[in-house]
Amino acid sequence: MPPADTRLDLLAESQRVSKTPDSRPEAIWFQVTDTGIGMTPEQLSNLFQPFTQADVAIAKKYGGTGLGLTICRKLAAILQGDIVAASTPGEGSSFLVRVAASLQPPSQQPAVAAATTDRLGT
Repeated sequence: MPPADTRLDLLAESQRVSKTPDSRPEAIWFQVTDTGIGMTPEQLSNLFQPFTQADVAIAKKYGGTGLGLTICRKLAAILQGDIVAASTPGEGSSFLVRVAASLQPPSQQPAVAAATTDRLGT
């Protein structure tokens, strides 16, 4: 199999940017696509679980803790968005990320930010 390629696309307004009635974008979308080994539907269903990797052989070959995409999803949530994935075994994967174009004031942000601060003792 040839080496995997990775591509990052910022989707144009006409493709994915949600608009409010006054024409300001509500969300910004971007997509990361690779031509790697891909994932099965079962692997996709566990993708955002902490400390989870596709299988033991992949974990040994590529390393890592299985936290990367869990952290990405939490960061997207803090930015009032989400991340979803699609994949085909042997063809690669695609991740679509949506974040708010304009964030709510800090007092209205998700409780995740406050809990993190409390745990750090600040």
